[in-house]
Amino acid sequence: MIRIYSRPKLKNLSVGSRIAFVRHLRRMTREELALKIGLSDRNAKRIMSRYERSLKTPKPDKLRKIAEVLEINVRMIWPYDFNDPSDLFYLMLWIEELCPDIKLKKPHYELSNETQRFLAEHMGEWRKMRRRYLKNEIRYEEYWEWKFNLI
Repeated sequence: MIRIYSRPKLKNLSVGSRIAFVRHLRRMTREELALKIGLSDRNAKRIMSRYERSLKTPKPDKLRKIAEVLEINVRMIWPYDFNDPSDLFYLMLWIEELCPDIKLKKPHYELSNETQRFLAEHMGEWRKMRRRYLKNEIRYEEYWEWKFNLI
């Protein structure tokens, strides 16, 4: 079977859309991912499709297995509740895909000290990697590899 690869599109910021994006970037079919995370042959493709269309949210153990198979930090596809400062950072990484012209600046609103420290620590590295990507020093896939394995 011949597969044609095209750059993935992030439809929205839902868990399902993020899973679909990473799966596509990894050049896997829904069925391949479903079987690797232990879904049965009979229902694999259908259940994976429901996850990716956000009709069903994978349970935490299934999300961990999906992240393991896709070789990413589970926080990239975890539902964000913003109790952890890293949730804001991960959300910003995904927003960049939806809005590529976004400017990475320190937020002007009140943030907790913990969140400010976290963002200060990671924003500089992100700006450097983004600059490298925009200058074509690294490929799109390399830029995302960096994002997938943060923190």
